[in-house]
Amino acid sequence: MEGMSLKQGKLCNAVSVSVVLRSDGSIAEYTVCNSVTRPTYMLTYESASELLHLNLEEEVELRMLGEATGLRLQWRRKQYGVSMQHSEGCLDDIFGAIETASLETRIKVANPDDPDPSINLYVENQADPAMRLVSEMMILCGEAIATFGSDNNLPLAYRGQPQSNIDASLFFFFNVKAFLRGDSPPFSAGQLEGIASIVNMHARVAKRLFNSSLWYWLLEYLRRQPKDKRFRALILKSIKDRIAALLLVEVGFQASAWVSVGSQIGDEVELQVEELIHVMIFCLSRRLCVEHEDTPLAGLNSELSLF
Repeated sequence: MEGMSLKQGKLCNAVSVSVVLRSDGSIAEYTVCNSVTRPTYMLTYESASELLHLNLEEEVELRMLGEATGLRLQWRRKQYGVSMQHSEGCLDDIFGAIETASLETRIKVANPDDPDPSINLYVENQADPAMRLVSEMMILCGEAIATFGSDNNLPLAYRGQPQSNIDASLFFFFNVKAFLRGDSPPFSAGQLEGIASIVNMHARVAKRLFNSSLWYWLLEYLRRQPKDKRFRALILKSIKDRIAALLLVEVGFQASAWVSVGSQIGDEVELQVEELIHVMIFCLSRRLCVEHEDTPLAGLNSELSLF
């Protein structure tokens, strides 16, 4: 993975994809080539979003990418598009049919082995301009590479949803780079399918471990909060009777709970930290039950009364 990363100020081997868009956002032409690039400087999502908002003339390339992002987003929405908003990264952006915007919980633990570790929680808004730009450009690049593979009869595994965080597409680029050099692809279609299957199997295990770690530190973070602290929640939809789906804005998490009579979609309610811990423990139980449906806990609901 280290060899696949771009490093600031250093020459890095890469596969470059150049695309010309039509006025409606569809691909007019594309070019794929092996390249050597030297990144000038790295931007955080926050600083990139700020530059996009400022629309500075000096940042010509960033402005161009921002305009291309808008074109691509409009074009994908016209492809029988469905718009979804969610939290916890339950869905990912995919080409064509689905557009998603999500809140994703991030936790940084500086010293996890310490008896009293430092825990920082923050929530990423996937609809942030810079994150939207990255998502759209990744989708655009994926479409260009898929077209390249189809045009040149090059074995490339189909990648749909759900896709793993372990990027099996790294193997596919060995075929792309070999083709661009004029060499025979090192992997056949059957080999790629087998590799992708093994990677996805291990990725599911890694994902479960990651989720378990995230839940542990999230609950530990909440446990440390003052007992009278309250967290904001937004009512997303009504499920049945007085039970509603809530978005816990400050922790990037969805849960179902009892709400007071007269509450409407879009209303904001508050949960005390002890109530929030209670509802998250029940949600964790439900997740475990999905993986082990034969357990007695499979019928539990994550419900909570709000006053």
